[in-house]
This record gives sequence, C-alpha cells and structure tokens, in this order.
Amino acid sequence: MPSLRDRTFNSGAWARLAMVAGGLGIIGGLIYVSVHLHERHVRLPHLLSQRHSEPVGYPGMATSQLAHYGGEAVDTLLADLDPKFTVEQRSKSIEILSAIDDPRVIPALVAALKDSNLTIRIAALAGIARTKRPELTQHLWPLTEIKDAFLRQRAIIAIGLISTEPQHPKLRELAKEVAGAERLLYAWALGYSILRAKLTDPATQRVRPLTIRDDAHASDVQAEVDSLHELFATKGVSNEAAERYAQLITVDFGTWNLAHQMSYQTVVMGGPTRTGRVRYIEKVQESGLEPNNAKPLPTQRPSRGSPLD
Repeated sequence: MPSLRDRTFNSGAWARLAMVAGGLGIIGGLIYVSVHLHERHVRLPHLLSQRHSEPVGYPGMATSQLAHYGGEAVDTLLADLDPKFTVEQRSKSIEILSAIDDPRVIPALVAALKDSNLTIRIAALAGIARTKRPELTQHLWPLTEIKDAFLRQRAIIAIGLISTEPQHPKLRELAKEVAGAERLLYAWALGYSILRAKLTDPATQRVRPLTIRDDAHASDVQAEVDSLHELFATKGVSNEAAERYAQLITVDFGTWNLAHQMSYQTVVMGGPTRTGRVRYIEKVQESGLEPNNAKPLPTQRPSRGSPLD
C-alpha cells in the first residue's frame, strides 16, 4: 500500500479509502443497533419473564440484571404490585425496584408501606432501607407509633439504616418515651447512624459487624453490652453510648437480604451470649426461610441481666 506521502496516492485512492472507512462505520453502526435491539427486545423480555423465578432475598442473575437495566424494567415491576399477583411476586418486584434509581420507584415503595399485607410492608421497609436516602425517614416515623410491634420495631431498624445527623435528636427523644427492648432499638438506631456518618462514603460503604474471636471475647463483649443496657435504663441514651452499643451488636447489612437482616438485628440486641433467640434465627437462616413468625421483642424492660430473654 502506498504511503500517505507518496504522490501516487491520488484522489482516487483517497476516495477508495473513504469508502472503506464508511463501510466500516456502517458495519459498526449495524453491530451497535443489533446489540441494542437484542438487549431491548430479546434479553430484557427474557429477564422480565424470569423476574419471579428467584426467591425474595436472593440476588441471582435475573434480579441483578434487571436492577442494572433500570428504568426500562420499571413499568413491568410496578405493574407487579397489583394485588392480583401473589405476595411473593409482589415482594420480589419491590425488592428489585428498590435497587433502581428511577423517580417512579420511591412513590411505589411509600405506597407499599400502607399495604394491608404485613409481608409487603416489610418488603417496602427493606426497599426504603436499601435506597439509603435519609429524606425517606419522614415516611417511617409514623410506623414507630403503630400498635403492631413486629412492624414497629423493624421501622426503627430501617430508620437507623438511613438516618443522618438531623434525625438524631428525634431518635434520642423517642428513646426517652419507651422502655426495655424498644429503647435498646432506638439506641442502636442512633448509634448505627452515627457510625454511618463516619464512613468515607456512606452511600456505598457499610458499618462492619464486630467479629467475636472466642468465648472469652464473647463474655467481655457481653459484660459491656449489659452495662450499656443498665446505662440506657437509668440515665437514658447518649450519642457516645449509642455508638458503642451499635459497634458491639450490629449485624451485617452488606447482604442483599435486608428484610432478613432487619429481623436478625431485633433478636441480637441482648448481646453475643444471649443466644437462645439468636440460635433460632440462625436455624431459620440455614433452612432458607424468613423469620416472619418470630415474636416481637418485649416492650417493657424484663429482669436485669437478661433484657431480651
């Protein structure tokens, strides 16, 4: 092939070169269009057809890929919230929606908080927690006043997962108004929120749970947890004590199954050696079932030394 500096590379050669370049451009464009059409008209419909094939709490291929598609999947997922679909299907669609950044998602999650079915409301709570958007606490505060202890306690956990400094005074105030286990939940929520604020990027990072090294370490941690329980009961909830409490008893919220972990958090408030109910939850985890039938924490303070037994 002649050099570009070669005078024999005349206008005809340039024209042929332009034709080749144009042809390659057309081929590239056709490839792009075909890939786009395949994604939109083949792959996306296939994934949507599989959207309920994975159980709630399981981030399989269909779940993760639909979340990646974003707004293109929202219409179908919103339609799934119709009561004609099963509770399991609706819960799964809420779960996927909560991972999509689309303006239509938040109103749907907020509406689901008022659903008549408890499982749907728990799914909506977990979905709102997954967004990590502190402004959504305004929709969760009313749930802290309802009679249903099971939902009320998980709403406190969800507030802890997304709240920031402006919500701290209200968490401290509400902690004063309750006793026993619910005061512990408010203390944890305040402490977790404080810990989140210290992360470099709270939107992408998480508070890591304490690793219990051995039985001796568990006993030391339990002694500190018990002393914090006594402090909360007699002197109230401070930022410093709440932060330490959250450091000691927080479970792992880095998993996809936030609804499960929110339930798990409510039963480990007693500390690492108060294992009766913790063993129950671990057994439920191993079975692959949700602890939706677990009894709520007591709302009044039990005897000293074993606040959650």
